[in-house]
Amino acid sequence: MTALLGVSSLAVDYGYLRLANAQIGGAVDAAALAGVEHLDGTQEGVDIAKAVAVAVGNQNSVLGGFVLTADMVELGSYVDGFSALPDVLSEDELLSANALRVNAENSGVTALLSRVLGVQQMRTAAQSTAVRETGGASTADCFIPIGLPTCAVEDIEFGVVQNFDFVFNGADDDAWYIFPDGECCGAQALRDQISFCSFGEAGIGDPVELNGGTKNSVRKHIVDVIEGQGTLFDPSRYGELPAQDPCSELSPGAYGYVYEGPMLVFESDDGDYCGGNQGTGDGTVIGIAWGAVYDLNSQSGKACKDKKGVQIRVDAIGEHDLPGAEAGGPDYGVLGTSGAVLVQ
Repeated sequence: MTALLGVSSLAVDYGYLRLANAQIGGAVDAAALAGVEHLDGTQEGVDIAKAVAVAVGNQNSVLGGFVLTADMVELGSYVDGFSALPDVLSEDELLSANALRVNAENSGVTALLSRVLGVQQMRTAAQSTAVRETGGASTADCFIPIGLPTCAVEDIEFGVVQNFDFVFNGADDDAWYIFPDGECCGAQALRDQISFCSFGEAGIGDPVELNGGTKNSVRKHIVDVIEGQGTLFDPSRYGELPAQDPCSELSPGAYGYVYEGPMLVFESDDGDYCGGNQGTGDGTVIGIAWGAVYDLNSQSGKACKDKKGVQIRVDAIGEHDLPGAEAGGPDYGVLGTSGAVLVQ
C-alpha cells in the first residue's frame, strides 16, 4: 500500500511539474519575443528591450511564485548561433545586437504529494532565444519620388558613395519621377509626397509609373525643402561636397544641405531608362536605396536654360535602419527588419 501511494504521489507531482515547465517555458518565450522587437541599434533600444522582456515575462503565471529578473535576460548577436555581447557596447556592437536570450530557473515549485517520500521542492528551467533579423529593406513607407533605374545602379560599387547627375527631359542619364501604379503624373501629387509622404508604402514587386517631365513646380518645391528643412550634407556619409554649380538654383547659404531618404530602385518594363527620355513608362520596384538630393539646376538664362539636372548621392556604405521597413530585399544600404522569431 505504501509503495502504491508513493507511485501515485510521483505520478501526480510529475504532471504538476510538467505544467510548471510549460508555464515557465511560455514565460521566457513571451519575454524574449517581446523584448527583441525593441532592438534598434541604440543603447536606449537595448535598455527598453531588457525592461520589456522582464515586464512581459512576469505577466505570465508560473507555479512556484517565479519572478523573472533582469540578470536572466542576455543581449546577443545571432548569425549562425548566439554570441553574447558585453554590458558596455561599442557602436558596431549596438548595430549587431539582434537577439535576446532568456534563461530562467525556478526551484520554488512545491511538491503536492511527493513530500511523503521526502521531496519538498521541484526544479523547473527554460531557455529561449529570439532574433530580430535585419537585411536589405523590401519596403519603404516614405520615399523620395525620384526613381533610380537599374541601368543606373547595376554597376554600383558597394562600399563607395555613388554620384548621379540626372537630367529631366535629357538625351541620356534621365531623371524619373516615380508614382505608385495608377497615380501618375500630377505635380501636386509629387509635392504632397515630398511634404507628407502621401503615396504610402511601396515595396519590392510593386508596379510603378514613371514620368521624365521637368515639372518646374516640383523642382522648386524640392529646393524649398532643402533650404527650409534640409539636413546638413555629411561628408563622412556622402564624401566630399563638390563646388556649387553656376546653374544651381540653391542659394549659396543653403548649398551644403540635402533632401535625403529612401529611394525606389526600379526595373524597366518597357525600355532603357538611361538611354533617352521616353516621357512616361512603367516599371517594377526591385529594391530600396538611400539617397540625398544635394543640388538642382534650373536657373533661367542662356547658359543654364537647357540644364534641368538633379544631383544625387547614393550611399551604399551605410546601413540605414528604416523604421517599419520589412527585410527581404537586396542590400542597397537600407535595412529593414523581419518579425521576431524564436530560434532556440
